[in-house]
Amino acid sequence: MGGVPSGGAVVEVSFEVLLEWTSERGSGSLDVFRQTHDWLINTGRKRRVPAAVTTATLSRLSHMEVDWRSSTWAATPPVLTVLPDACGRALLTGARTRTLLRSFETAISAEGITDLVYDRRRQVDAPDAIFVAMDDESDVEELAANLGISYEYSVADRLSRILPSLNSVLTASRSTPPAAGFEVKRFEPATLHWSTCSSFSAPGLYEFLLPGYSEYRFRASIGDFSVDRATGIYAELRRVGRNVLTYEEEGRNGMLIVPLDAPLPVLQARAAVMCSGLDAGTIFGERIRKFVNLPSRVASRIAESVGQELSI
Repeated sequence: MGGVPSGGAVVEVSFEVLLEWTSERGSGSLDVFRQTHDWLINTGRKRRVPAAVTTATLSRLSHMEVDWRSSTWAATPPVLTVLPDACGRALLTGARTRTLLRSFETAISAEGITDLVYDRRRQVDAPDAIFVAMDDESDVEELAANLGISYEYSVADRLSRILPSLNSVLTASRSTPPAAGFEVKRFEPATLHWSTCSSFSAPGLYEFLLPGYSEYRFRASIGDFSVDRATGIYAELRRVGRNVLTYEEEGRNGMLIVPLDAPLPVLQARAAVMCSGLDAGTIFGERIRKFVNLPSRVASRIAESVGQELSI
């Protein structure tokens, strides 16, 4: 499983091992995930990767689901899906057990199989992306059936069509005012930064620093709402009328540019990632993430779902 060999040199363990562990285990507590993550990923590593960052990455890539309220996680079922407008490429996502990967690679390389081509892409701080190049989509559907896993023509297209609107999420998140007596920070939509505040009576998004975790409340003229951080940020950006999402056209598809300090909610981020199978590239100097290979229709649906007007 990796670690420090007798010679003293450090062996860096791939994120593939962590994905295999989550796939074989199936589900568990976030505490155990953090412990395993830090042992596998951060042992002997100079640049530590926070477990929360990896959790968000695996969620975006559709490898796992997270329930923050119960502090649990579960591996998602494996799926073969065609990437939208990607010239005949499909993606293997979800849980990847050792048995599934062996069967997958054997099926692709079987004698007489010439219409499917295996392609594996390394990623930074994320598991490899596994693709299948094809001439006919029916070949991928048949491969999924032979492997006993699900096939979806385009997860990105389907998910982007059913994304919940900001209004529907807020309607389901009505809450009583939070308890007093804790340190409070307020989100500043002009700068996308947080600042300490002494009162939370005015409309806005607030972070309450409770023992061991943070709780986010969005306050509007119609009431208080208990939200996750990303949903709260876009609710506040909509309240003040600020748009932060940009779409750059590149040939058939394009690139969705998202501020690092205004991350997309998990479902929207997943819809964006499922257009390419690759995690969003991060440019820290510019404080942005770049989601690639998005058709304009998918980018527009994502923006609309979080109350944004897409800048093109």
